[in-house]
Amino acid sequence: MQQLRLYLYPAIVTITLLWALAVAIWPAPDPPTDAEWDAAEQAVDRTFRPGDAVLVHPGWLGGAGRRFAGRPLLLGPPTTQEESLRFTRFLVISTDDSLPAGLAASGDPAEDLGRLTLRTASGTTDAGDSPDLFARLPEARVRLVRGGRAEACGEWRAGAWHCPGPAWNYVGPTEMSIAGKTRTCLWAHPRGGAELVVSFPSVHLGRALTGHYGLSDSAATTPGGHPVRFEVALDGEKVLERKAPNRVGWRAFRIDTADRVGALHEVSFHISTRHDGKRHFCFDAAFEAEP
Repeated sequence: MQQLRLYLYPAIVTITLLWALAVAIWPAPDPPTDAEWDAAEQAVDRTFRPGDAVLVHPGWLGGAGRRFAGRPLLLGPPTTQEESLRFTRFLVISTDDSLPAGLAASGDPAEDLGRLTLRTASGTTDAGDSPDLFARLPEARVRLVRGGRAEACGEWRAGAWHCPGPAWNYVGPTEMSIAGKTRTCLWAHPRGGAELVVSFPSVHLGRALTGHYGLSDSAATTPGGHPVRFEVALDGEKVLERKAPNRVGWRAFRIDTADRVGALHEVSFHISTRHDGKRHFCFDAAFEAEP
């Protein structure tokens, strides 16, 4: 043992000295300057849209909290799958071109801001048989049906399915004030004279399909707003028909599916209205586990 200590102690001392020397001759990178943070703030202002979140990576970078406090802000990568799919896009501010785990590049070019870089990204998921629609959205089929003809909403961008036409015509995660509370749900703004259909083609059902639907509080208090029809179909058969009236409310639904357990089924949601002015409609849904 004494002989081992004779060899061990000099080795520890040598390693410590080498580490101290490396720190001395290899200076830490300079932190971003105020001017670079100003540029990042301006870039976010140009790029940000409802449903986005600002993500600073790594989370210890100074200056982010006070500059982006008025927007949804993550210091570091999403910690759960739900969090990674909660927002339509992430505006990632980092010290290099890398993206944290759980995010996928949107395809937009990175913006060079000196020591900082701004990239847009979306959440990724390996949904498997997840009971939550947030996790299964990438496998959904979204379309607009008008006069018996279907038009695909086939552009998957920033964590949402986008339809041709207005920028608000997409299906994707968002946050809205509904019935006095901030809800995380799937934005599904209908188009007047058309039916927005969101289909999940291969779903293992549990004992029930449960969820909520409603209009944002600002939409529900708009004078003269038209109701939104919300329907659910299983394998093409309508099993739920509801309306979201022009009133504040987050309305629950439950569909018994115990007799369909054990096989794959198509679940589709149908949203429509006669006039689409400020029909900010949102819903959520999940499958209860088998008994």
